[in-house]
Amino acid sequence: MSARRAAVAAAMLALFAAVLALAAGCASPYAAPAATPSVSRPAVTSQVTAGRGAGSMFGAIFANPDLTAAGGALYLRWDQQPQGPGGAPPRVVLDRVDPVTGQATAQNMFSPGWVSPPVAAAGALWLTDSTTAGRVLLRLDPGTLMVTGELRIPGEEAPDAGDLGQQLAFAGGWLWADGGTQLLRIAPATAAVTAVIPLTAGTFSSRLGASPDGSTLVVSEMGTRSGAVQRRDPETGAVLASAAMGGPASASIGGVTGASVWVAQPTGNFGFVERLSLATMTPDHASDVGGTNAIGALVADGALWVTDYIGGTARNYCASAATGRVLAPLPVTATAQARLLAVTGGHLYYAVPAAGGSWIRAVPVPAACR
Repeated sequence: MSARRAAVAAAMLALFAAVLALAAGCASPYAAPAATPSVSRPAVTSQVTAGRGAGSMFGAIFANPDLTAAGGALYLRWDQQPQGPGGAPPRVVLDRVDPVTGQATAQNMFSPGWVSPPVAAAGALWLTDSTTAGRVLLRLDPGTLMVTGELRIPGEEAPDAGDLGQQLAFAGGWLWADGGTQLLRIAPATAAVTAVIPLTAGTFSSRLGASPDGSTLVVSEMGTRSGAVQRRDPETGAVLASAAMGGPASASIGGVTGASVWVAQPTGNFGFVERLSLATMTPDHASDVGGTNAIGALVADGALWVTDYIGGTARNYCASAATGRVLAPLPVTATAQARLLAVTGGHLYYAVPAAGGSWIRAVPVPAACR
């Protein structure tokens, strides 16, 4: 590292330490309201640094990488320190990545824990960090990745490290968070819980999704025997329509588009992708696509992307987001066992297996998919 870059990094770390020290001496503006049970927050340690130089993240090898398109930017999560023996949590790094050059323009390194996919909402970036001390919601500056607010998620003393699906959604002007057996409504301006909505008795996992305009909230939950995908009121969280689902885990919400929501449901022996009507949550079985438990659906850039990394061209394709009609196969398929991470800005971003982890590959979107 050059002396100039070292000085800049040292200055930023000193500034961040000063901010933390000031916050420690003041009453936190992010505490939950009186209606929320009082809980102590776990210490959250993060280290923010400037860009990582001219090198591109595309082509570099990362351990357990995941890429999320949020708020017009790309955010890469990867394990600097893998999960240890006995289930010890990994040490996760979050990078803001330029989608054209692949250069990391900001970075945050978290204390050991499982970090969820980030969500852009109300001018901020939000994610959850599940540590051995509990689970905490973090609000970050989307440009610098500096933590600007935090909230201990009540009722989750033992974080679920195995399910880091969509835990956050922005709808009705509120940030909605998966609280395990409950749904939390959070005010983005204060990062405070304003309502707690119990989920179905016996629920052990849930996932959230929202329409791009924030007018629709969808919740997927799974209990000990059965589950459901629900359209809920984006302001109150009340159930408006529901579809029964079955499987060992809650359905993954691929995206809300027009009058439909696409979901992917693992069943234990196989999985399937399906379209549900938003008005009634009635399944359109003609749209069903069967595959392995790894089959997934993603609505992005105006299209539906179906992927199953061992499914070949038959289960790796772009389709109409309205009907599910196949448009074209995807350029990277099972031959490379590549995993689709994100679609944005006319490019597909894959994790391609390599020695020691996976490398990120950017591929232009096929013309037939646009």
